Amino acid sequence: MFVGSERASARHSSVAYYPAARVLRVGSDSLYLLVAPADTLAVARTGVTRLEVSTGRRRHAKRGAGIGTLIGVGSGVVAGYASGDDRGWCCFTAGEKAFGYGVGLGLSGLIIGSVIGAFTVSDRWTSVPLGAVAATPRLQMGRSGARLSVAVPF
Repeated sequence: MFVGSERASARHSSVAYYPAARVLRVGSDSLYLLVAPADTLAVARTGVTRLEVSTGRRRHAKRGAGIGTLIGVGSGVVAGYASGDDRGWCCFTAGEKAFGYGVGLGLSGLIIGSVIGAFTVSDRWTSVPLGAVAATPRLQMGRSGARLSVAVPF
């Protein structure tokens, strides 16, 4: 049951919440968590209502790019139509300006959103059924490549 997981989150029925504990050991009636560098906590398994483990971290570059593009295109189209038709020697219709502004601001939003999303990091949490016995695959991506490990509780 994810013993030795880097990070775990446990919710207890007494409303105690341990957001960044490490599962040390699972006994027949207790769950042993490392909640501080040298502080071990034993929690009754019957009182644990939810257990989640961190399965890695991820960045949000694609999501940021999508949001930035939508905001850029939307604001460009609105600005182009709002400025109306040109009169004089350089004549663009409101539709042409909306297209041009939408493309220009959409590309800007794509770049800015990608950069912001690349610096936005969050954890992936997986809910662990309490008392279940199953092999747990774990994929770790690093600079030197990928590593796959399997944890089998017994």
